[in-house]
Amino acid sequence: MDPFTPGYGEFQGIPKRTLPDDTIQYSIYILAGTKSIADLRSRLESVKNAAEQLLQEWGKGYIWQREGFALNVSESEGLLHLSGRTEFGDSIEDEWFIVAILRELSKQFNELWIRVVDTDGEFLLIEAANALPTWVKPEIMDYRVWINSGQLLLVAERNVTTAIKLKEALDMIQLPDKRRIQRIRLVEEEAFYRVSKYPAASRDHLHYAIARVPRKVALVLAERPQYISAAVEQFYLRDPISLKACKTMKVFHPKDSVRVSIKFTKVLYAQLRSQEFDPPAGSGFEIPPTVEGVRQSKEFSEADVGMKVACGFEMLMASESVKSVGFNFIPLIAEDIRGTLDSKEPPTDEVISTWPMTADSDNWLDIDYTEFEQNLRGKSGKENKSASSKESSGYGHKAAEENLKKMVERFEKFLNDDSAGIEGVDIDEDMMDEDGTDDEDDEEDGEEDKGISFNEAEFEEMMREMMGLPPDQGVGNDTKKQPDHQEEDIRKVMNQVETELKEAGVIESPEKPRIKELHEDEESEEVRDEVDDQEVNIDFNLAKNLLESFKSQGGMAGPGGNLLASMGIALPRDESERDKGKGKERERLK
Repeated sequence: MDPFTPGYGEFQGIPKRTLPDDTIQYSIYILAGTKSIADLRSRLESVKNAAEQLLQEWGKGYIWQREGFALNVSESEGLLHLSGRTEFGDSIEDEWFIVAILRELSKQFNELWIRVVDTDGEFLLIEAANALPTWVKPEIMDYRVWINSGQLLLVAERNVTTAIKLKEALDMIQLPDKRRIQRIRLVEEEAFYRVSKYPAASRDHLHYAIARVPRKVALVLAERPQYISAAVEQFYLRDPISLKACKTMKVFHPKDSVRVSIKFTKVLYAQLRSQEFDPPAGSGFEIPPTVEGVRQSKEFSEADVGMKVACGFEMLMASESVKSVGFNFIPLIAEDIRGTLDSKEPPTDEVISTWPMTADSDNWLDIDYTEFEQNLRGKSGKENKSASSKESSGYGHKAAEENLKKMVERFEKFLNDDSAGIEGVDIDEDMMDEDGTDDEDDEEDGEEDKGISFNEAEFEEMMREMMGLPPDQGVGNDTKKQPDHQEEDIRKVMNQVETELKEAGVIESPEKPRIKELHEDEESEEVRDEVDDQEVNIDFNLAKNLLESFKSQGGMAGPGGNLLASMGIALPRDESERDKGKGKERERLK
């Protein structure tokens, strides 16, 4: 038996894996009193219908990466509830779209208590990692994170130290005298940051591109536009066996090709564009040549994208691909496509001429460091002082700009948080909702914190010993020494530590000159601009180093890509070097 099978348990120290990779699981419970099982089932069906209606309103035309959102009535541990599971693949947007739907559903039905987890576990807490209270530990948080009435609530009895089961959590929720439900607003804000952008974000993740495809592919996409995700992922995850189908192109031969507008998601489009792929010999595709050092022409892009889409559909239809691809619904899609091709004629040129030829800019795939620095400069940048510059963005896509700024903000927040440690971030009392605490608990917490203190004198003495300095007479014994003198001594010691570390090359010294503090009445506009530039340079260097780290990975896994992925930022592979190498290789073969 597979030790990673759900429910199998631990095996010789191997952790239990409850969900497949890139999968979100969601469960909905009704805790308000019901008269009978039949009544509960009826109310669950009503919630399911409302969820489907909400999906129609928010997700009309939405393209799922692998599987869509769906709810079914099920039973677990003797409890009737709604549940579902969605494999989202590389599209993190699918996961957050589902969370947005569930949160909105909880606002419509206040008696619903919703739990969402993914392969990493309680991912809402991971999203809010920088704002979590110290008592939150991964090993005890199962069944403690819930969505109710649009809020994120934590189940936390006094002295939280152990994990709980599902029924225990539901009992704490239903019995007020035995529960303590916390709503920490800062945690909620961080956890739901991406969710707040929906439903508009469900449309922003689409990308339209013109492509030259076989006429039969145009027919399939006109009838089933959502099948583009299966075709692209089939191409993206191709193997030598499935590629055999592309040598003959029996179903979608390119001898009769047409120009159409294809609706992608940004993830799907990036997957296509990031792939280095030459059409197999005998496939019939003719791709215009590229010129070294010149951006890809419009004709090349249309032919390249269309060829990859057609190959994806051809591999999808091949019997070998059904066995090799990781989708459990591929056979159904292939069967449906066959039925469409058999029952309908391909569109004529006259029909295609009536279709909209929508095309979006793909500038969001590129990052130009000059425009990048200009955008971060904001009002102090010389290039942005005109009205037209202020309205434009150096990224070509507003979401990329917002994500980048959010990335820098989170790094700065973490680096500037002196209270953060390996146990998490302490939460101030004003960050917690009034309903989540009581005076008795506050008094108990205060008693526990009395034993925790920081002795400045002992710290100063410890630093002197580390630096090899002579001990300060009276350190730790002179009770009359003023606190400001202690702070000044500590500051001197820390400055000396910093100086030696810089001399040793452990940390780098900033090359920018320090800006002296001026009185408000003496500070000029030029100095303020210089201060702004200094702050922006910090942001620019941070983000630039992250992007250069990602680029140095060469498309492989690495720390830069993993760090950006943890913040939901997925960057495509740089294609400039590929095109140069590709041109040189063709020249050599000639």
